[in-house]
Amino acid sequence: MRTLYVTDLDGTLLNTKDKVSPESLRIINELVGRGMLFTYATARSLESASVVAEGLKLAMPVIVYNGAFRRTETGQAVYGAQTAV
Repeated sequence: MRTLYVTDLDGTLLNTKDKVSPESLRIINELVGRGMLFTYATARSLESASVVAEGLKLAMPVIVYNGAFRRTETGQAVYGAQTAV
């Protein structure tokens, strides 16, 4: 069984400058590259989340607008509980 790791952005993954620290980027990207399942969930918009999470190399969809939307790894917006194709 594999574990999916999900983090919030504000007050959790982001530093006081609203950025993911270079060390966190390095570690997360290395682990994702090795196959770790990692993503984030946030109340932010697609655009705002993309700016502050810049540099994260995610292979999983992200959750935005408090779960009202998901963005797939290809950038497609998926609304509510619809399944990405």
